[in-house]
Amino acid sequence: MVIGFCRFVSILFIFISFNFVHADYPWEISRHRAILQLNKITENIPLKFGSLYTVRIRRNTEVKNAFCIGNVITITEPLMTALSDSELLAVIAHEVAHGEKVHQVKRIGAIVGGAFPSIYHWNQDMTFMERYAWYNENVNGDHEIEADCLAYNWLSILNVLGYSVEPQDLNRATNALYDMDLANFDVPELQDFIPLIRYKNIERGYGLHCD
Repeated sequence: MVIGFCRFVSILFIFISFNFVHADYPWEISRHRAILQLNKITENIPLKFGSLYTVRIRRNTEVKNAFCIGNVITITEPLMTALSDSELLAVIAHEVAHGEKVHQVKRIGAIVGGAFPSIYHWNQDMTFMERYAWYNENVNGDHEIEADCLAYNWLSILNVLGYSVEPQDLNRATNALYDMDLANFDVPELQDFIPLIRYKNIERGYGLHCD
């Protein structure tokens, strides 16, 4: 019963988020380039929600960003412009991985449920809000790393199939997103910076199991 309820909530969330996204954001109608990259994933990788994914381009913003809400992958126009085709494919693979793992629903659970572990967290030198933020940041970091792992393996498969992409395109896309060279990022006090941790993990490579 619990599993059935969770599935119901997930489907309801996807439906609501899909309609919310379509209602409130200005989209670029011409998104052929992104759809071509998405199709490489949905046509070659076994997915739970493969045929449901779509891409929208958000205009009228200067922010570089990409995210997945329900089955809708949103990429801002500045990020689209900054990415090569292989890097765009890597970004879309990462966002599809979020969708496959239903991370958006799990993040809502983390936000709601984060108060409880925050109350009992061992580090009582931190305030409740600091512990709460720390908990949710770590949940988010775990989701990003899990999505990276899945995308890494999918891009490896596409590379073997002859597509012009490789797992390291994830790191090139991250550099484009943050406008920095994380390979030469040397700030000792920021070594726990989540994008840097992700960058190093991709450099080392992921195994086949991402759970």
